[in-house]
Amino acid sequence: MEKKLNKLSKKIEKKIAKKQAKTGDAEVDFDDPVDKWMWYWIFSWGIGLGFAILRFIALGTLFNFLAGLFFLAGTVFLILWLVKKFG
Repeated sequence: MEKKLNKLSKKIEKKIAKKQAKTGDAEVDFDDPVDKWMWYWIFSWGIGLGFAILRFIALGTLFNFLAGLFFLAGTVFLILWLVKKFG
């Protein structure tokens, strides 16, 4: 039974690797010194967008402040990523 399970798990891993190579799915990699800034930028703008949506639902100035703060941080991360990637 264990032998069959190992064989099946290897087959599944090969299929997943093949699919990722085919579709270009990327994992979030914070070990790369350049691309980590890109992920910080994407995540902070996403969080900022979430707070901006909450601002309209809850009409809170705290959500407005947090949305602006995350968008500002995301912009800084975008600039850092661009400088490190192309500069």
